[in-house]
Amino acid sequence: MPAEYEYAKRSPVLFHSGATIAVNLIRFFTMGFASATENNCAIPCPVDGLATGLIGYSRQAPGVGETYTYALMVNGFASALVCQTAGGAATTSEDIVNQVALIRNDLISIRITTSAGAIVGYHAASIRVKA
Repeated sequence: MPAEYEYAKRSPVLFHSGATIAVNLIRFFTMGFASATENNCAIPCPVDGLATGLIGYSRQAPGVGETYTYALMVNGFASALVCQTAGGAATTSEDIVNQVALIRNDLISIRITTSAGAIVGYHAASIRVKA
C-alpha cells in the first residue's frame, strides 16, 4: 500500500474549550464547550482505531512553576494519553509515547487540570485516530 494511503487512514479529532478555564480546577472540554461535568460535553468518536499524539495547547504559558495537564477521557475515564505544559514559556505539550484503543461511538473529551497559580486562558487539544 502506498505511503499516502497510510496517512489517509488517520482521522484528526479536534477539541477547544470555547471559554477561558480558571486556575486550580479540573474541567472537561470538546468542541467549543467546557464543563465541570465530563458527560455534559463528551462527543462520540467518529471511527474505530488507535488514538495517539495527544497535543495540548494554550494561547499563553501557564507561568513559572505552573502547569496545565491534559488527558484524553474515554467513556468517563482518564486514558493513558496525557501531556503537561509547564513553565513560563511553553504553550504546547504532546504525548508521543502512549496509544489508546477506541471504538466508534466511544464518548471522548479532554480533561484539563490547571495548577493553583496558572494563567487563565483558552485551551485546545487534538488527537489522531488511526483506523
